[in-house]
Amino acid sequence: MADRLARQVDAALFRDGLYAENLRLAERHVAALPESPFGHQWAGYAGFKAGKPAGAGERVRRGVQLQIEACGTEEHPDVAASLHALGGVLKAQGDLRGARTAIERSLAIKEKVRGTEEHPAVAASLHSLAVVCEADNRLEEAAALYRRTLAIDHKCFGSAEHYTSAETEFSLAMLLFRLGQQDEARALLDHALRVLHEQVPNHPILQHLRVRANV
Repeated sequence: MADRLARQVDAALFRDGLYAENLRLAERHVAALPESPFGHQWAGYAGFKAGKPAGAGERVRRGVQLQIEACGTEEHPDVAASLHALGGVLKAQGDLRGARTAIERSLAIKEKVRGTEEHPAVAASLHSLAVVCEADNRLEEAAALYRRTLAIDHKCFGSAEHYTSAETEFSLAMLLFRLGQQDEARALLDHALRVLHEQVPNHPILQHLRVRANV
């Protein structure tokens, strides 16, 4: 129950970009429940997002191991979520090979336990894999993965009018600008920003753009 509530808190604060507060609550959670499988993942990833990367990878790895022990198997959605978080931390630390391995493991587990590719959790891993490919200058592969993500999101949410899809549209638009596909990039960007403004006014993407506009 405690880990379930912790996941809800993490998701809400992460969506709104409240990284420092998220880290503070994650640390309290781990202090109270030192063997909490989700707690170590939460604290590690929250620390990384809050600009305190020291030890983040080790904490998330500890979370992965505790999740496997708690679930009795690697093939469980909670293990996949921990591997997904580990991939994000490793990517930020420049370990693109390690990040890809962790995310691909997460993706394989999600597809197996869900029994389908058409699930938001699968789309999330595809998006993260695209980010890693883009960082590795594998731009066409990244674009294809972003498009797969969008196709799944549209099926799962029944519409393109969802902030999760808008996040992927934004990423794809930025990549298409790099690839010289200006018209499609602008259309995607305009749509993504409208949806984010309407649904998550304090979304980290919008906060970042506001900061850049004031520089």
